[in-house]
Amino acid sequence: MILGNCLTVKTNFINGIISKDEVIGLLDQDRISNLENTVIITISDPEFTEEERAPIEDHYLNRFNDSLSIKFYDTVDKYINDKGEEIYPISKELVYEMKEFILKNKAKKFIINCNAGISRSAGVGLLVEYILGGFDDLYHFKTSYQDVISDHYRYSPNLAILDCLR
Repeated sequence: MILGNCLTVKTNFINGIISKDEVIGLLDQDRISNLENTVIITISDPEFTEEERAPIEDHYLNRFNDSLSIKFYDTVDKYINDKGEEIYPISKELVYEMKEFILKNKAKKFIINCNAGISRSAGVGLLVEYILGGFDDLYHFKTSYQDVISDHYRYSPNLAILDCLR
């Protein structure tokens, strides 16, 4: 599917999984339609030193029906950063915050973005599909469900997000 000029997926619940720059470009060109029925989950790094890693600005997010800005690192395992601190990919609390947002907006379409639109946003896309798709068995969903997100060559979903549901 093409959203504006961005190659992405579209499901019953998701209108696009794209990068931060693609979201901003599409909004600047008024190329996202039906914003009154669209919500956005935007993902950025917890700490950022470069403009390109900063979260999407509020004046863009306010154009959507609702928005959730979350911050977590794009890693699937904990690691030690250059300050000697243990960094975990994502907390269970953050996943449950996303779950509440998804359920609150279940009648809307989702656009999900992270910096590159490849890993974290695709992992959150799987979370949306799992929650709104009525799946009961997380193991079966992760191992057997053939979804358009995991099958799409653009995406490499961060599965640490789903692991927090256990």
